[in-house]
Amino acid sequence: MDDGEYLLLLLNPTDLKTNKTLMISANATADELKASVQDYYIYNPNIMSNIGTNLTWYDVNGTETTNYTEAVMSVYYITLKRLVSTPSASSITVIKTTTQATITVDIPADVQLSAEPLSGNYRIECNEEGYEPSFSNDIGLTWGVNWINNQMAEGCHQMYDVTEVTDSGEFAYNENGKSFLIRFNGMNKDPA
Repeated sequence: MDDGEYLLLLLNPTDLKTNKTLMISANATADELKASVQDYYIYNPNIMSNIGTNLTWYDVNGTETTNYTEAVMSVYYITLKRLVSTPSASSITVIKTTTQATITVDIPADVQLSAEPLSGNYRIECNEEGYEPSFSNDIGLTWGVNWINNQMAEGCHQMYDVTEVTDSGEFAYNENGKSFLIRFNGMNKDPA
């Protein structure tokens, strides 16, 4: 490892355009690597995701170390925060400028692909005592809490004007999942 620089050319598998990263130091921290590559992941229409990066150092024996002076190899992992339906890159080429370090890159298909993202619509099942189960009207994956509340009020028996829906904030992207809290206002019994 040295303090020279390189850049990456990432081939987007959807539009087949090559995207160039900013310059990357061969001894970059995880945050420095993230700053160099994040625009590719954030601004490509088929990805549009924030990323996480981590860095692990290894010594001459291949043992993980926390001491940079003992490190002879750095391994970085880039993780998408949003589930996507295609690989984030179909090829990644290293272009060395001033570094003499050996740099290898594994493409997503060789490391790990995303789990399948959610798509389509969903419904909420309402089980009110004394009634057959009823369902909300269809709810779009990207719809906000007011629309969720509205669709539930219109489709579920006895739910009109008694619910308040708030986003729990568990998922940063709709494709990763939906999680919300339902508060029952003025209902003095188990909402079932």
